[in-house]
Amino acid sequence: MQQITEHLYVLPAPFLGIDLFLYVVYSREQVVLIDSGINTTPHEYILPAFRQAGIKPALLVCTHGHVDHFGGNATLRDQYPDLLHEMYVCMPQTWQFADGGKSHLEMCGANAAIDIHLKHGQQIQLGLFQWQVIDTPGHAPGEIVLHDAENGVVICGDTALGKGIQTPEGKRVPPYYADPSLYVVGIETAVALKGATYCTGHNGVLTYDQMVEFANESKEMVEWLDTYSFLKGKTLGYLTGADGGYRVVGESYIPDVAFISKAREPEPSREAYNPNPPDLAVEVLPPSNDADDMRIKVVNYLAAGTQVWVVQPDEQQVEVYIPGQPVTVLAVDGILDGRNLLPGFTLKISDIFAGI
Repeated sequence: MQQITEHLYVLPAPFLGIDLFLYVVYSREQVVLIDSGINTTPHEYILPAFRQAGIKPALLVCTHGHVDHFGGNATLRDQYPDLLHEMYVCMPQTWQFADGGKSHLEMCGANAAIDIHLKHGQQIQLGLFQWQVIDTPGHAPGEIVLHDAENGVVICGDTALGKGIQTPEGKRVPPYYADPSLYVVGIETAVALKGATYCTGHNGVLTYDQMVEFANESKEMVEWLDTYSFLKGKTLGYLTGADGGYRVVGESYIPDVAFISKAREPEPSREAYNPNPPDLAVEVLPPSNDADDMRIKVVNYLAAGTQVWVVQPDEQQVEVYIPGQPVTVLAVDGILDGRNLLPGFTLKISDIFAGI
């Protein structure tokens, strides 16, 4: 554990090569753990750190119901039977894997009862200080921010996610938005607290100035995903991000962004992998990705009647594949056009690669 302030510590706990940061509010009277990681996090990181420090938690607070923030709850309850814990609301369908969700469920760990339900605006005692519970449900329903006004500390979990999470393979997982509008409101709410210290779930500890920059980057990402603004209020179909899996000619794919029309699917699928292929798949080609693998994907998408946009950051270009038509390569001065699939939608290629 690394000390941030006199009574606050950060505990790095990466999983699957992805950065994850847990937090410990410490006082002689009470030790509070913020988030528990996935099912293996307690044995890998939390228990060794607590044994070394000679402490044990009395309370566990989960910032939101995603597997990488509550998956260790049951293990911690087994290790500390007197531990009280709270997980705010729910677990959206996300973090799906090619095995139909089995790996996802394993990461969740066993079921663990919730002892305390928090409410927006509630004041709670953590350690020596009063913290306000603030509802910021944009990233996940039930997401909360914890604010210690006296010490200027804001524990904000995944309230802001910048341009997404970097994986070991060099692929950036786009931010998950339960509600993009509320996500932006949540970011602005956190920044408006003007804390001296911001504790994030995947980007570590930030100063106020760093948080302002990170918040702007997070909001710009929402704007960049212009398909949200384009589809809002329309009845064209549904948009999925990195949590949206599809079955495509017998293969399981999770495109970075996908669109499926209501004509193809009147109601959104509740399956881990939608049996209906999307109308449009957007795939970002990371530096470490084998281009041949992407070509195979493209062939399968086209066979299923799916349009494909392959975004190539290294070349700063986008390849557009439409079934039955030659490939179109758009350079940085080009413009993506939704054509008949997304009539009226356009996006400058230069906007995609701005800041890269």
